[in-house]
Amino acid sequence: MKETKPSEQFDIHSLDQLFSMIGKSSDFSRIQLETGHNGLTLSFYPSCRTAARFTIICSQASTVENLSINLHLMRRQSAIPQLVFEELTIGSLSKTTIAIAYIEGLTNPDIVQTMKDRLKGTVLDIVYDSSFPERVIGDDANTPFPLFLTTERIDRISYVITSGQIALFTSGSPYVLAGPPTCICSCTIITRRGKTLPCRA
Repeated sequence: MKETKPSEQFDIHSLDQLFSMIGKSSDFSRIQLETGHNGLTLSFYPSCRTAARFTIICSQASTVENLSINLHLMRRQSAIPQLVFEELTIGSLSKTTIAIAYIEGLTNPDIVQTMKDRLKGTVLDIVYDSSFPERVIGDDANTPFPLFLTTERIDRISYVITSGQIALFTSGSPYVLAGPPTCICSCTIITRRGKTLPCRA
């Protein structure tokens, strides 16, 4: 059995120090204020490797089933102040948390508002994974073109967000929805003889 090492903790006492730590390669999932301390304590966790979409030359960091870790991985990959996370709760029984990630000032605000309105108007009892939000926010299920990109690669998610798109993180699911897709991003979904064509963008 592999021995599990305890997570490292670092005390942050200023905003400049905090932003500096965010931009580094260490993995922390949450920031919490502990009683009796004047600083913020950051807990660090190891990242996972991609499983469904394996690549050789790209980053192997992937999302997991923990929403807090996924949001940190996204923040570490794109450490810019304009990156915004908005959380919504859907599912009357499951109370599933969905985080909408986008870059303020770059992403079309109408698309962000439409996404939030459709998620808030969702009437579901249980949301198991990211496939459920995809069904309720899509415009036309019969279209031959992909409505969303599904991926577990952090670098891929970072690319689509910096292109002005939106990413949806679902608690309990390692897969992230990104959209609306462009023609360049959609080339990763086009297949030939069962193999996915690489996207050079």
